Amino acid sequence: MRDHAAIHVVGVDAGATRSRFLLSGPDRKEIAYSEGPAFSLKQQPASELMKLISSTIRTLIPHEIRFNVTIGAIAVGAAGVGSSEEREMVQSVLHKAFHNTHVYVHHDAYIAQYGAFGGGAGVIVTSGTGSIAYGRNADGEEARAGGWGWLLGDEGSGWWIAREAVRCALAQWEGSGPTTGITDLLIEHFQVADAYQLVPAIYSETISRDDLTTLGQQLADLAREGDEIAAGLYHRAGKELAELALRTGNKLNIATDELEVALLGGVGNGALDLLRPGMTAAWEAASESEGSDLPSLVEPQMDAVRGAVLWARESIVRRSYA
Repeated sequence: MRDHAAIHVVGVDAGATRSRFLLSGPDRKEIAYSEGPAFSLKQQPASELMKLISSTIRTLIPHEIRFNVTIGAIAVGAAGVGSSEEREMVQSVLHKAFHNTHVYVHHDAYIAQYGAFGGGAGVIVTSGTGSIAYGRNADGEEARAGGWGWLLGDEGSGWWIAREAVRCALAQWEGSGPTTGITDLLIEHFQVADAYQLVPAIYSETISRDDLTTLGQQLADLAREGDEIAAGLYHRAGKELAELALRTGNKLNIATDELEVALLGGVGNGALDLLRPGMTAAWEAASESEGSDLPSLVEPQMDAVRGAVLWARESIVRRSYA
């Protein structure tokens, strides 16, 4: 039987931080990988994504095989492509450049989840600068929780942890909170006289959100060194992330003891040891009320750009046998 997925496939993870591209050959081996600038449909037109993909594909194909390669499918997960109308619009734009190619378009969380669970059911919780949970069940139904941005949400994210760290330092300054090494860390890092001086600097954006978020590694180190307040921040963050997973699972009608969760993102990958106790506490509370076992925290099977490639290949097979 002919392998309908035995073609060259390009996976595209067009995220708000960077874009990643992977060329996979007919034998499913990875031929080339590249990174490029960020993309979000909320800030850029779809034509910019088309130009980015077109220019990158030319550089992905090795010169020695350039004339023997035909791209059979391109699978794109792009930031900001949340609605079906947006996906159809982006797909239409890309078809103009790749009219002889199968083109698949979805939001970036879709390919991240697809890769994490190898196309199967499960919930991803991403904790980076922001936070969001997204999942699919066995029937292919989708749901999300969180992802409302720095002003309205992003609980358990790098930004959220940094903001809460500043609040802890201010609590120590005014005498309403305990002494913590967070205060000295912030004073030294931002070269201010005391914690109160952080307030005008933050509101005037002399200290930006990015400046605060980049303190994540130092705050994590402080927590690992035994600072109880810093450790408490990560415990609370873990509980928030666990709640995002539970809410998503509930929307998908996945029982708590059948829920599989993969934690992604810079904070999720870099501070799992600090987040896990809070996640477990939240799940224990939910499981106790339901009389069930805990959800399972699992390792992702593959990353988002490889998830895009897998999605394209499996979509072609389904289409061929439909």
